[in-house]
Amino acid sequence: MSAVLPQTRACTRSVQATKLEDSELETMTATPQVDKKLSQVWWQALEVLWIFLLLFLFVGSPPPDAGESHYLVKAKHYWNRDFCAGDLFLESPEAHLVFCWVFGWLTKFCSLDATAWILRVVAWLGFAFAWQRLSWAIAPQRFWSILSCGLMLALLRCCHMSRELILVGGVEAKVFAYVLVLLGMGELVRGRWNWAWAFMGAASAMHVIVGGWSGIALGVAWLCSPKDRPPLLKMWPGLACAFVLSLEGLIPGLLLTWGQDKATVIGAHQIYVFDRLSHHLVFHRFGNWYIARHLALVACWGLLTWWNWSKSSRVQRMVLGGVLIAAMGIALDQGLVAWATVRGLSQADYQSLAAPLLRYYYFRLSDALVPMGISLAVFALLWKWKETRPALASWGLIAALAIGSINIAEICVDRSLRPLPGGWTQPYPTPDCGWRAWQLRGEEGTIQLAKSRQRFEEWKNLCRWIKANTPENSKFITPRNQQTFKWYAERAEVVTWKDIPQNAAGLVKWREVLSEVFPPDGYGSDPAVNSDAELRAIAEKHGASYLVVDRTRVSRLIGLPPLRPDDEPPHPTYAIYIISPAAKP
Repeated sequence: MSAVLPQTRACTRSVQATKLEDSELETMTATPQVDKKLSQVWWQALEVLWIFLLLFLFVGSPPPDAGESHYLVKAKHYWNRDFCAGDLFLESPEAHLVFCWVFGWLTKFCSLDATAWILRVVAWLGFAFAWQRLSWAIAPQRFWSILSCGLMLALLRCCHMSRELILVGGVEAKVFAYVLVLLGMGELVRGRWNWAWAFMGAASAMHVIVGGWSGIALGVAWLCSPKDRPPLLKMWPGLACAFVLSLEGLIPGLLLTWGQDKATVIGAHQIYVFDRLSHHLVFHRFGNWYIARHLALVACWGLLTWWNWSKSSRVQRMVLGGVLIAAMGIALDQGLVAWATVRGLSQADYQSLAAPLLRYYYFRLSDALVPMGISLAVFALLWKWKETRPALASWGLIAALAIGSINIAEICVDRSLRPLPGGWTQPYPTPDCGWRAWQLRGEEGTIQLAKSRQRFEEWKNLCRWIKANTPENSKFITPRNQQTFKWYAERAEVVTWKDIPQNAAGLVKWREVLSEVFPPDGYGSDPAVNSDAELRAIAEKHGASYLVVDRTRVSRLIGLPPLRPDDEPPHPTYAIYIISPAAKP
């Protein structure tokens, strides 16, 4: 018995030692795996920051951008009804309630400029994260997501058809909606259909047009994947979530025309589609160059996807959905034109027939998804060639880097020569815009650049003077095409071309007031095209107390009492007048 006990103790110690060695081995094996995952997270975070930098260089002009002067001013008024009270646009119903709920509260604590930069950082970081995640799912190679983003941005800028940089830009509801669409596309690549549907529903809540068309494109991807899709019953949680979320964007949109008479609604659609936004909505009014370059891009996308139908196929089927939606818009536009010609309809009858059908931005999704589809298809092909044709893959990476770099370099040169906000340059394009910036190196270019900068500084100084020296509840008649008066002066306006109400009655009222202040015979001119007596009558009718004019567009002597800001230059571009008798705002 005494001999057995030592043997038993020895066996126990041996077993304990074996267990200890096994646990140490597991720990040693697990530690490299944890380190590897942590290292991968750090590398991916670095890629996200690089993509964020690309976006900053791509659209990082000073605020306000063209959309920011529209969206953020509206959001500020939503949270503070005393801000620019009485403004026709700001007092109209809000079409993007979720955007105002989620982001508008920042305007209560920050200036408009600070709010713009904060939300830009949020949007660009969200986009960078979503794009890196999507690109990595298709081509999991370090830094390739940066190159794919650079290629996509170049194609987006140079090949859009409906004249919008829609994926990224200033702070707008659709920018955040596209972040959610990208997240949904990333889930689609991984086969997580329920999450993909949920993200499309969230995008619809933020911007019903963007999310709605993206959801339809996702449906096309599902229909075109008979062997690579889950049954409908397995997708019901995602579909139900998408439906509930989309109501947050759909209901405010439906209320814009709810309970209004048919004639008003049809008139509002006609104003919206043909008078104000035909360059985005009416295909036969697009420039031939815009159409040709986008169709060439679609053809390239078709060849690439046919040639290399790889693991990016789910995304490419969704791109196909966007292309089919654009094709439907083209067919609808051309069919309506042919129908009107055959029936001999007048222009007014044709527009009243076509406007309700053409107002849904059929081309916006194709403009966004086709550049994305080409970029992802290219890098899926390079990932395939990495093992089979390494030399060809290297040349492809060099080409993608060159295209993205040239695009960013051109933008940076343009911005350094003309560091002006997009909200200013859109209504006042100058000869130094775009590709012309490379040519303006001599004396003529220097003079033009100096004039554009001086004009902007004068406008900003005048608005700041108005903010400091006029009552907060005062209303102004302002130049027709400017769109930053409320941003800088923080005062209400009678009407502007950029700021259109979204509800039917508001649109009709906007057109009526615009025709009063800026008669059709004086299209593009300042309100001074009216006589002094007419200006007084307009001011009394709409509660305006002051008039601001662009002196370069005035061809007569104005007899109203002028105001002289303390820092007014010797030959001012802009002038401000008191309208007498003073109206009661």
